[in-house]
Amino acid sequence: MSFGYNPERNAPRWDAIRPRLEARKPMSVADYGSNWGFFSLEAAAAFPEALVVSIEDGGMAHTDDPRWGKAGMLEHHRAEAARRGLGNNVVVPRHITEEWLSRLAEAGVRFDAQMVLSFLHWLDLPGPADFDRCIRTAVRLARTTILEMPKAEPHQHNGAQILRWYDGDPDPQRLLERALAGTGAEVERFALDVAYRPLFEIRTADAASTPEFIISVVGSDG
Repeated sequence: MSFGYNPERNAPRWDAIRPRLEARKPMSVADYGSNWGFFSLEAAAAFPEALVVSIEDGGMAHTDDPRWGKAGMLEHHRAEAARRGLGNNVVVPRHITEEWLSRLAEAGVRFDAQMVLSFLHWLDLPGPADFDRCIRTAVRLARTTILEMPKAEPHQHNGAQILRWYDGDPDPQRLLERALAGTGAEVERFALDVAYRPLFEIRTADAASTPEFIISVVGSDG
């Protein structure tokens, strides 16, 4: 059952994302924002040998389940994991900032894969240089990044900031290629039939760190 905010959008996105992850055979997966746990739980079920780390502060109030209010997002996620018997999904309650992502990168955290969905537009990145810096940091955290790009539209959350990222060119592929120029990262758009937001797979050559190391750093207060 799909759940979370805008639940009708979740299954089509997961159907597009899953084959990308299956091709990488991940043993560690990060999910930033997590959408009430929907994508994390699907990843944990699809890859039972993998550690799935959900980094989520519980800040979104929208859900189709009346049992859970704003403060209950993380409880909902944990309850669904227990109901489905998914012990490989670890929830890390944390507000994510660019600074924190930088600390993970500096500590050497490397996931096999990470999902960055409906997330970038919540970060405080005032201009193009800020966006470029953050993207370059974020992709260091995984060998494969599944990234959902906000469209260059003013009506969405932080729309004025997003328009500054694009700097007059509304093509998200060019925006990412600009940000990652010189890093060796490969940028590929996929699932063109998913109309919600453009989806990209970004591949880097970095080796992944062990699940034990990931939890020791991501799950700490450092």
